[in-house]
Amino acid sequence: MATHCVVLGARLACQALVELAMETTQAPTTEGLKAGTVASLNQKAGFGYVDDADGQHRYIFVFGTALKHSQARMLTVGKPVKFRVSGHGRVDELVIS
Repeated sequence: MATHCVVLGARLACQALVELAMETTQAPTTEGLKAGTVASLNQKAGFGYVDDADGQHRYIFVFGTALKHSQARMLTVGKPVKFRVSGHGRVDELVIS
């Protein structure tokens, strides 16, 4: 990806655009993530729950933390996902399968 940031004041804005472009073009890695399904959603409140693959554990996830708000709009109950759980029992990364 070629970028040209000539003006010093535009450096941070240019860097942010490059990072945004990289985020949107790179597929998220699912290595080391658990498989599960979306158990429930509260779109208005900005959170939901995911069950692990064997249905033994349910974890909470928050939009904007575990996944981007734009991705949250694609979630539905029963949708397969991959996720990582923090030491506090919360999902800190969620990827739509």
